[in-house]
Amino acid sequence: MNSKKILAAVLSAFVLFSTGCGGKIKTGKVMEEEQPYAYTVSQVGDTVMPIMSYIAPMGEVTVDGQKFPSSITDGVYSKMNELGINLMDGVGFYGNEEWAQANLEMCDKYGFGALISAGAWWSTFYQRYVADGKITPFAEMIETQQNYIKNIFFNSFEKYMSHKSFAGINYTDEMGIAAAQSIGDATRLLKEKYPDKLCLNNCIGSGASIPLMQYNGFNGNENGLELTTSEIAQKIATESWRWGTYVDHYMKTAEPQVFSYDDYPWRKGTSKIVPRFMRELETAATYCSQYKVPFWNFIQTGMWHAPGSDNCRTPSYSELAYQINASLAFGAQGLECFLISPVGDSGEYSSATLTGEAKFIFDLNGNTTDLYEPLKKVFDNVKSIDEILMKSVWKGVMETESLELKMNAIQTISEGYALKDFNQVTSLTSDNAYAVAGCFNYGGYTALYVMNANTDKIMSDNSEITVNFNQKVKGYTLFDGKKSEFTGGSFTIKNIAPGEAALIVID
Repeated sequence: MNSKKILAAVLSAFVLFSTGCGGKIKTGKVMEEEQPYAYTVSQVGDTVMPIMSYIAPMGEVTVDGQKFPSSITDGVYSKMNELGINLMDGVGFYGNEEWAQANLEMCDKYGFGALISAGAWWSTFYQRYVADGKITPFAEMIETQQNYIKNIFFNSFEKYMSHKSFAGINYTDEMGIAAAQSIGDATRLLKEKYPDKLCLNNCIGSGASIPLMQYNGFNGNENGLELTTSEIAQKIATESWRWGTYVDHYMKTAEPQVFSYDDYPWRKGTSKIVPRFMRELETAATYCSQYKVPFWNFIQTGMWHAPGSDNCRTPSYSELAYQINASLAFGAQGLECFLISPVGDSGEYSSATLTGEAKFIFDLNGNTTDLYEPLKKVFDNVKSIDEILMKSVWKGVMETESLELKMNAIQTISEGYALKDFNQVTSLTSDNAYAVAGCFNYGGYTALYVMNANTDKIMSDNSEITVNFNQKVKGYTLFDGKKSEFTGGSFTIKNIAPGEAALIVID
């Protein structure tokens, strides 16, 4: 046999092996590569998932007549760093310049990114709207108006740009959809001048009232600004799942760099989760995928009672893991924590910690609470798999299809939303746990993030979840900080606790 024939035979054997013929192991890429659209924070690296603390620590304060030391210390920041925090939001929130500079210096020291907060930015646009009697896009304003807004906008944060931690700004929080034009204009202004900085805007969750979803932040001027007759206001008022309309319009109008919202699921008086939790994730994931916008989600990391709204209880380890891992299964590539340290010098986010009515990761003395270690355990797992998720594109979710497991589940995916299969993956099965799996294109390879979506009846029971394939495959799994390889027509994740998740890559 000549050399050409030998080479042809070798190549033929390789092709048969790599394509799975004769029961061989399927290897190689099964999808076209897609460009990931995760937002990366330069201070922490393009393979590290942003994990944000809202809000930056306070300096020395007096609460209910008692003096507390500054939390802007090496002790607090080193513990935050160990926890997994790498992005600090709300620097400047208190209006105290000394605190703002001290937090920026700590962020510089520990390699955090920092987002600057200031309320004057939105109000500058709002004042223009009131003067015009309508919402005027920035591009339609006259040059003197544009220059006035730009001067106030940039001058309010450019003094902080000498800090290597400066990563962008926090522009608005929980605004009505009528503010989407301003958010889009501010985002475009920042990106045009500083393309590597973030204009973060956090949206209202689906539990907000209709008026809040329409006009929050407009201080009763919606009639004078001709907003009540707008098409989007009418849609939000009449549609059954109005939050989907809100998100769609927000994405098209604001063109955000990331999509973020908050709605805290663990409420006092019940062990169950708020009923809209999973549908919000479905909506966020769907529109983020459609518009190629990274998804960040706020995580409830404490207990508090905000009069007239939140009545949040302390989440357990499984509940912290559940909210974080469900967010990741639905494609989240950034996690935002509310709260890590107390906020303000009175009220439900600070003085209530003294009476035991509120609790966060740190107390007013800068000491960690018993929430620290459970949250760290979850974030340690995130840090072990975030490089893959940051380089992946979300394609959908699968679930265990057992009707009995669905009936017992704390919450399930909406009927018809889940994928029936995904590339080589044909199903998820378990004897006692409802499971969901985020499905990802990891550079052309199949990746799954498989989560034990715990049930009411067996909240504390660990389970086994099996991923079934359409042929013999090989791959690896990352779970609890450990990597292991597997080969076969199925793979079983063992001893996975409620809320926990394991990453599987078929290579």
